[in-house]
Amino acid sequence: MAARIVLAVRESQYIEPLLHYIHHSEYGGMLRVSAFSMLDAFMEFMQGEEVPDAVVGDPSFIEAWLVEGRNSVPWAVLSDDGDIRGNPSGSLAGGQMIIKYQALPSLLESILQLCDLKRSRMASVPKEETLLLGVVSASGSSGKTTLALNMAKQLGGLGLSVFYLNLESVDSSGLFLRLPDGSAPGLERLLYELKASAGEGAKRKQER
Repeated sequence: MAARIVLAVRESQYIEPLLHYIHHSEYGGMLRVSAFSMLDAFMEFMQGEEVPDAVVGDPSFIEAWLVEGRNSVPWAVLSDDGDIRGNPSGSLAGGQMIIKYQALPSLLESILQLCDLKRSRMASVPKEETLLLGVVSASGSSGKTTLALNMAKQLGGLGLSVFYLNLESVDSSGLFLRLPDGSAPGLERLLYELKASAGEGAKRKQER
């Protein structure tokens, strides 16, 4: 999956050659870049629902974004003069510093390393295991579907694989009042009930 990068730089002359290089190199499959040269457009995008993997930009753009307090995404400031001797590791408080004018492969590798910070945070959850989240309520019209859909969207925005299953229209009383033929457990039993309910519904329509 390509890393989603937000690039915020005043000079469009800086953005265009960089995007051209990405699209015509091996980095085209690694990076998906949303670039902005206007502060207002950048801020509007960052206030939206899409969550990027990293934000890289001029100091003025990054500072304006950090003031909003939505800085849970790895970020880096592009250094015009390339002087990071005051920060030997190229790091700032909460972020990184990247030399703005350098060989494009080196620049893009630095951005990819920035994305690795987010991946390392997510690596604590074993990929072999599936996390199951359920949204239930004893009463109807309580916002279960809206909540579940928004959760799925947010988790998907974090790069996680999400499967959303809505059982609201399924009559689950059969799971407690009757048993299917045989001793089918777990998922097999649920699929049996879904199929049986669908068959009964079709039969009623035909009788009408």
